[in-house]
Amino acid sequence: MSKDRNLLLLSTLKDLASMQVNSDNSDFNAFNYASGNWDDCYEMGKNDGEILLARHLLELVNKS
Repeated sequence: MSKDRNLLLLSTLKDLASMQVNSDNSDFNAFNYASGNWDDCYEMGKNDGEILLARHLLELVNKS
């Protein structure tokens, strides 16, 4: 991968990792958030998963 692509990837991961996820809130309850709407719950989980993965990948990159 070129240096420019690496920088773009790291920048994208940093932007994504800096976003708030619902589980960052200690009072978070997925059932209350969804109010029975499974589509909202699915989308929330998808978005939170992407953010949490970005955080994890940045941790691994920073350790090396």
